[in-house]
Amino acid sequence: MAAVLPEALRRHLADLQQRSGSGEDAENLFDEALRAANDAGWSYRQLGTALGVSHFYISERIKRAPGKVTDFGFDIPERPRPAAVLQPRALPDEVVRDLHARLERAVSDRTAERTENGLTPAVAEYFGALGAASDAGWDPYEIAQPLGLNPRAVARFTTYHGRDKGAVGTDYPRAPERTGPAAWNARYPRAAAITIPGDEADRLKELAGQAHLNRGTAGDEDGGALESAVEYTARIAFWYLRGASRQDLEKATGQGWEALRKRLSRWGYMSPPKAG
Repeated sequence: MAAVLPEALRRHLADLQQRSGSGEDAENLFDEALRAANDAGWSYRQLGTALGVSHFYISERIKRAPGKVTDFGFDIPERPRPAAVLQPRALPDEVVRDLHARLERAVSDRTAERTENGLTPAVAEYFGALGAASDAGWDPYEIAQPLGLNPRAVARFTTYHGRDKGAVGTDYPRAPERTGPAAWNARYPRAAAITIPGDEADRLKELAGQAHLNRGTAGDEDGGALESAVEYTARIAFWYLRGASRQDLEKATGQGWEALRKRLSRWGYMSPPKAG
């Protein structure tokens, strides 16, 4: 919505407009006040609308302002500028701590139990908590930033995987209403990419070869997965649940996305592909 001339300023300008016909000094004062208002960011159209005249009229008055008046007896406020870069609202500390704890459990809890969406209960609760934060009015960038996540991952986790009916829900404080105007195309600053360090990639590649020798998962009749398979899968999940891209995961592990997807699905970190 376009900024509207403050009522106090409108009244002052209307008073000068009314008195402008009383002499040259009054005309100059009105013209100078219009120019000062325009310099403060108020457009010809906004000034004309406020005074009930055309923007062409305002333009002509400003052009003939002599440029000698600096004190009008009232303040001319700056027009609020629509922000092109959004400032994220601060996610409450208790929400950040709760989401951090849920993320850690989602990575570390290993069980054969699965929800209706094929996730472990801890992963389903983590995704459900992200959804609860979203329901409370916090957007993906505001949720992701303090957790060190990729904002796109927040949207993906809360839409693709769906809501498990059995997942524990939670209520988070409502996000405050935004203050100040924003441009229609305003964006947040670019979020830092989730990058997998070189030493971590080396370890993942080492574990990938060992984990390939044992395809079991914890709880299988063969005694469960080998330690290397457990560590490998947990490390992949650590980066996946933080929003590392498919390309980065492929590069870091030396495996294709289909193999990684199957492993994450089998271990309950990702829902199986949706039918149809």
